[in-house]
Amino acid sequence: MQRHTKPLEQYLSDVRFDAWISFQRAQAGFDIPRGELGTADFRNSLKSIEKASERVLRKTLSEDSFLPKERLDWISEDERQINWLMIFIKRKINIRRYPVIANLFGRNLVIASIDYLDEELQEKARTVERMQWDWNEHQKSDRLFQWFKREDEIARCNFAWTWLVDRRGRETKGRSPFRNYKDLLMFFDELDVSYKEKKSDADSIRDNWNQIRRREKNKKIGKKQYNFELSDKTANFIDKLAIIYNSSRPQIIEALVQCEFEKGLYLPEKVRRISLD
Repeated sequence: MQRHTKPLEQYLSDVRFDAWISFQRAQAGFDIPRGELGTADFRNSLKSIEKASERVLRKTLSEDSFLPKERLDWISEDERQINWLMIFIKRKINIRRYPVIANLFGRNLVIASIDYLDEELQEKARTVERMQWDWNEHQKSDRLFQWFKREDEIARCNFAWTWLVDRRGRETKGRSPFRNYKDLLMFFDELDVSYKEKKSDADSIRDNWNQIRRREKNKKIGKKQYNFELSDKTANFIDKLAIIYNSSRPQIIEALVQCEFEKGLYLPEKVRRISLD
């Protein structure tokens, strides 16, 4: 890769360098230049650095400091991607603690964190390639949550939050409820769980939602849901009757019960036989 040979002064128009030099100074125990990154105040403060620390920075600045810009063009300003990349950096690259720089956030923070990695440039390039590949792979799991962004997105996401509070209290503690589909995705981005567990949660939330909506619908039309066991023989009879009369199982059961209630043709004798047995 091309070696960076520009003198220190020529980097002073680069916000990326502003972030990098702030990290380096903080790590070395020096004061961080005042002012917002990329502003005249910051650079005037930077120019006033004592000569001793400036010599250290000149020595540190080398081909091992920065990847070419085009290697990082895939990193966007998208809030979700930035959040996921910072989680990746902290978990996978094992940067747990580094200087907190005021006014450094978003894409600039991600890139500054990459620049701050204590790796040779070739290794850093491989790390960024792995980061990009993992991000692209991670997004494939979004299909698990497509159901939430269809109609009633906000209501479905609110329902998901309530469900998760009950079952994942530790992970939801201190967080704000979901406002939308993106919030839901970002929550699951942060969960350190397997694809299988995410799928289980998404499926359970959807099934519970559908069950509640079905009950509400049945209540409006005067129906109730019952859960009971039938013998295999009886279940087979119901299936056959449903095929013969081109009806659903509930329709067959409802017709049989209504007929028996109105005419009493079979049940009294059946009950009498059972009581005699």
